Amino acid sequence: MAKLIARTPAQEQLPLLVDDLQLHEVTGPNIFSLSISTKGLAEWNRTTKLAWPAQGRVTSNKDWRCLSFDHAHIFLIGPGKVPVFTEIAVTDQSDGWVWLRLVGPKATDVLARLVPLDLRPAAFPDDACAKTLLGHMPVLITRSAAGFDLLTFRSMAQTAIHELECAMKAVVARR
Repeated sequence: MAKLIARTPAQEQLPLLVDDLQLHEVTGPNIFSLSISTKGLAEWNRTTKLAWPAQGRVTSNKDWRCLSFDHAHIFLIGPGKVPVFTEIAVTDQSDGWVWLRLVGPKATDVLARLVPLDLRPAAFPDDACAKTLLGHMPVLITRSAAGFDLLTFRSMAQTAIHELECAMKAVVARR
């Protein structure tokens, strides 16, 4: 009988270090997509101790992060199972995404080559969130003190890593 080995989407390629820039994969947390209605928001407030984030923002507590990318949907990221809701549609997305973290003093410059957004701190502060493109791939970007978190489809992991590596090398070469 064959033994199956669990592998992450980026296991073969990361971590990647280019000068003082680092790209690594974040593993472990579960990713859930939540779709909410007006009744659902009241249920959310009764059930959780976490604020529903405004569009384009992130809220968090010690266990969970909520990433809002439009007015009625969030990604809820954390270590366990989501509470049972009656008015909120919940879908486990954990196996469908890769979570990359780009860290370093020139991380904004790297992403400026690939992302059609102004990601400078004044325009995209900590706990900001946006759904956009990384080259030609859909991506959800957040900024935190830890760096930029990039979530893209698992099937796009290799391409996203390649694009980021090329941009990292190009930024470092300009010094």
